Amino acid sequence: MKWLKLYREYNLKQLKNSFLIHVCIMISILLAVATAISIPKVTNSITTSYENKATKINGGDITIQTSSDNQKLHDFLNSHNNEITHYTIGKAQNGSIKSSKNKTQSFYTDIITVSNNKSENVLHQNGNKLKVNEVIVSSYLASKLNLSKGDTIKLLDKEKKVVQIEKLPYGSSSQGKQLGYIKANIELTNPYAYIFYIDLKQPKKTDKFLSTLKKSLRKELSNDTTYSTTKDVIKENNNKQETSLVIVSLANTTCFIFTLFTTLSCAYMLLAKRKKDYAIMQLYGVKKSSIKNAFFFEMLFLIIIACVLGGIFSAPLENMLLAINGLGQTKTSSIFSMITVVGIAFFAFIYAVYIRILTVSIDKTNPYNVIKDIPNKKTVPFIRYTFFTLITLFAYSIYVGTASVFVSSMILIIALLIFFITCFILIKLICNLKFINKTTLYTLKKVSKRATTYSLVILSFVFMNIFLMLGYNLPKELSKSFNLTLKNDLPFNYMAMVKNTDTTEQNSLEKQIKKYSKIYIKNGLRCTAKNGKVNSDITAGFVEKDDYYYKYKIKKGKNITSISSNEIIISDEFAKNNKIKLNDEVTINTFSQTQYKLKVSGIYVCQKINPNLILFNGSFDSFKVKFNLEKNLNDNSSSQDSMTDYYQYLINKKSIASIKSSENTLFIGVNNIVDAMLGVLDGYVKMLKILGLICIFVAIIFSINVFIIFTKSDEKEQIIIRAIGIKKDFLQKTSLIETIIEIFLSIIIANIIYCFINKMLSKMLFNASGIYNFMNTLEILILTTIIALITYVIKLHFINTRSNNFDRLREDA
Repeated sequence: MKWLKLYREYNLKQLKNSFLIHVCIMISILLAVATAISIPKVTNSITTSYENKATKINGGDITIQTSSDNQKLHDFLNSHNNEITHYTIGKAQNGSIKSSKNKTQSFYTDIITVSNNKSENVLHQNGNKLKVNEVIVSSYLASKLNLSKGDTIKLLDKEKKVVQIEKLPYGSSSQGKQLGYIKANIELTNPYAYIFYIDLKQPKKTDKFLSTLKKSLRKELSNDTTYSTTKDVIKENNNKQETSLVIVSLANTTCFIFTLFTTLSCAYMLLAKRKKDYAIMQLYGVKKSSIKNAFFFEMLFLIIIACVLGGIFSAPLENMLLAINGLGQTKTSSIFSMITVVGIAFFAFIYAVYIRILTVSIDKTNPYNVIKDIPNKKTVPFIRYTFFTLITLFAYSIYVGTASVFVSSMILIIALLIFFITCFILIKLICNLKFINKTTLYTLKKVSKRATTYSLVILSFVFMNIFLMLGYNLPKELSKSFNLTLKNDLPFNYMAMVKNTDTTEQNSLEKQIKKYSKIYIKNGLRCTAKNGKVNSDITAGFVEKDDYYYKYKIKKGKNITSISSNEIIISDEFAKNNKIKLNDEVTINTFSQTQYKLKVSGIYVCQKINPNLILFNGSFDSFKVKFNLEKNLNDNSSSQDSMTDYYQYLINKKSIASIKSSENTLFIGVNNIVDAMLGVLDGYVKMLKILGLICIFVAIIFSINVFIIFTKSDEKEQIIIRAIGIKKDFLQKTSLIETIIEIFLSIIIANIIYCFINKMLSKMLFNASGIYNFMNTLEILILTTIIALITYVIKLHFINTRSNNFDRLREDA
């Protein structure tokens, strides 16, 4: 019989009986294909947006960010007006905002403003300058606070209307790109950065102009100064994309492998259901090649439909991934684009080859053994599957367009192999334990024979748990870990900034908070050391003993109250970044380039909050005379105009809601900074949640398929056990023990891996020890137990309905 006739007369008639399995196969392939195709589409969309709008993103042909206004830089730019069309100065300041939708929650962000209306790339809305009551919000910040165009926010205690949500970071500060930003037409009094946006008459000569600028101002600009051109914007984006691709491809490869498990297990399930039919066909003279081709065509039809649907669903998934990355309005690829069509064809071919490899098992079956229920030798071609999977991942990296995808996938496969071997060894160790109970001994012997397949099932549960724990618990535990570290290292949890001239507000605030540390902040100073190798802009903090209640934790050396006027205390981050040690000598340069040599007598812990703050023991007035700061400031009026001195209060209170203050007082909570820093992980966290949900589907289908296949193969043995007088509860207990082993191992391995990742990320991101709370993962672990119990209930159904079918023994006699 030819395969096409066999397909019409047998395979098509089996569709109704195998409908659920077919649906599972299609969903598995659809999920894998949609995810895999959407990743290069997202990368392509982001790259295209950045390349087309590089100048606008940079804010100009050249952007220079300094920590203080620099007169020498002004002079240089003014003297080269024959090369420059114009330049604009922007400022960036830390601040916190509140949404009108959630008035209790504030969020730490960057506030960016531009001093004039020349820079069309930075502070304009449809060509019109922003009004005083209008703001532009970055798309990341808008998604974080659920803001839409037309919403109202509270910025520096003043209500502002959101007139635009910026999908790309146009002219943003370096910090604003990471933590989000707001652009406003207001005067910033405490800026941490000054941003020079420079437009050239000949943009092609950008590199030459920047080289000349750096050479001319080598001594005048600090080491903290950053420079960027349109080329840098594209390069930075490509590097960021490369890093993101590595992380995303790890998750995608995991998704692909486990959906492949589901697809192949469903296909093997079909073969297991039809094996007697195929055996009878062979005994009646139907060729194995016809059976193989008919089955392959049945699967190929499902594969093509699933791949086409995967290509269609990759479009909404691409939109979702772009939105997760704060680029929800970016133009996406068409469903009929070349990258989608090639992806559909590529994965249709890949899955077709996998099914073709699977049909080898038909060749290796003996029809007489199938009829007599005599077990065949292992027919799963693991070596072929492994080899072809490696080829697939390499080909996929070519499709995506970067070798890092293949490298990261190889790392993941090695990790999967290690976890698989771990599962296998643990199963073998458990099975070698000596138990008196006969039920347990019988169960362990059976599990030991199938240790490979059980290891795969446990592995699918392990990764489901890991993705869900990373997606739902990791941000909370990282936040707790960092907050605990901050609580131990920092003496405060709020900072308040008040203008030095606003004595009324200072007195009001001091009466309300009672306990505080009060530091006079002076910007615009320079610190040099190591024969000019260290050249950093700093903020000077002047502290009087009576106003120093909450004391910084000293890592090395003396406390601030113990040092003389020729000594200073620096932060651990500043010391680390500039390789400055205790007792080193540094030089403080004032506005008029007057130099004062001081000794580093202490290093305090700052936890990356205001790392360039250098502390002096004494009032600002006493040092003003010593450093002759008043005269120096008057000599540089432009610098003085752009900076305002202020008092920084360190406060330790549960809440500042009860504190009454004017709109000129800025409060920043340490927890706001933590939330903003963790916001960098938002995209990955949301993606892990999606993959966790996919893995739930995979774990359910794969485990059910495997255990149904096992139950079918055990059917005759179970009937024999019942025939010799052993009760059903023996078989039920056997299945329960199998389920308990599966739950126990998957929970233990998943928790160990999650705990390791949690502690590693805490150390890398925040230099914290990491917190793991078993209770936080309890809900997810209960979900694992429920899914495992679903498979147990299905096995019980088979035991209760088929173990009494003694006619099977008569048929085989």
